[in-house]
Amino acid sequence: MEAPDTVAYNSVLNVFAKLSPVPFEGLSRFSAALQAQQLLQEMEQIYTEQKLAKQKWYDALTENSLDDEALCQGPPAVLVKPNSRSYCTVIDAYARIGNQVAAEKTEQLLHELQQMYESTGDEALRPNLIAYNIVLAAWSKVGGPEAANRCLKLLKEGMPMAPDTISYNSVLHAIALSSEPQAGRRAEELLREMIEKSNYTLVNGRSYTTCMDAWSKTGRPDKAMSLLCEMKTNYKRTNDSSFQPNCVSYATVIHGYGLSRDADKVQKAYRVFREMIDDGVSPNRITYINLLNCCAASDMNLEAIQLVKQLYREALDNNKADHRTFGTVLKACMHHCWEDKDFAVAVFRDACKRGFVSQGVFWQFKQAVPSEIFRNVLGGVDVAHSDLPTEWTRNSGGNLKTTEEDQ
Repeated sequence: MEAPDTVAYNSVLNVFAKLSPVPFEGLSRFSAALQAQQLLQEMEQIYTEQKLAKQKWYDALTENSLDDEALCQGPPAVLVKPNSRSYCTVIDAYARIGNQVAAEKTEQLLHELQQMYESTGDEALRPNLIAYNIVLAAWSKVGGPEAANRCLKLLKEGMPMAPDTISYNSVLHAIALSSEPQAGRRAEELLREMIEKSNYTLVNGRSYTTCMDAWSKTGRPDKAMSLLCEMKTNYKRTNDSSFQPNCVSYATVIHGYGLSRDADKVQKAYRVFREMIDDGVSPNRITYINLLNCCAASDMNLEAIQLVKQLYREALDNNKADHRTFGTVLKACMHHCWEDKDFAVAVFRDACKRGFVSQGVFWQFKQAVPSEIFRNVLGGVDVAHSDLPTEWTRNSGGNLKTTEEDQ
């Protein structure tokens, strides 16, 4: 373009933001965000140059030193000027990366934008709620106590405007990922604050589910279940669809039972599963995985073994199985109470047939059966995952993961 303007630059910045955190031109995953920041700096430089050229024209006009041609052309136009949208887009590019270094960059850029607005009084540079929410979202992805504290501090002390539901939900997510023993309590305190401040207008289903996740991650599914019941009550009371529990809500409670030390956790988790179906909510892959994992983490009595077989068949029949499903079932088969090794072989063969033999599935199968059976199935005890036919591994990828993020 001969003379790109602010709109053109902002459009390109938006492309860079969407590319992040995908590696750009063979460079690191930071490269798209870095390219966006460099483009922003280029905008600032061009703006300075164009503003200076315009001022020189007016100075020459005052001094009566302009020739006829310059006078006819008029003052040079200022086509490029960074605004809050420009900054927000670059902040978003870093926020998508999802680590602490990137989160630090988002907060630094927001601080720069705030300083520029305060020094110039230019309304086009005033940071808006979107800018603050992007920074909160960046910190919410980092995990750990520090990120949760940074989110809370920004929410309570750093925002010059009232936070909205997105703001609060980002902080709730940061608390849920903090791995702190008190994460559930802290999340629910914030949820109660949201309710008290707004009479539920700031709260939605995601607020409840994220708070439930914080309780579940700390092994308190009873607290998560209490919030699920409250969520259902609010839905019946208001008929507001945002309060209607979905499969993520139920799976979050089930995940909590899997992490708990409750002696009856399998029975309780299965009751939640049945309640979900009775409420007309269809289970997804993670629902099955979380319930299977709960069984695998139990004492694996006869009831749990039968439930694993039942859930496994349901997941296959409903096309809700992936490499994590097979790995979790084989993990249950590792238990010493499980004497039916033919079932483990059948599960592994199913995984082979469907191309879901990830490294995790391979390792779990090796642990679940005696070496003689492993050798008979794979042709030797020294077979590695890299030796397997591509047909067996074509749909696999990553490690077993059963957190809410996968849903």
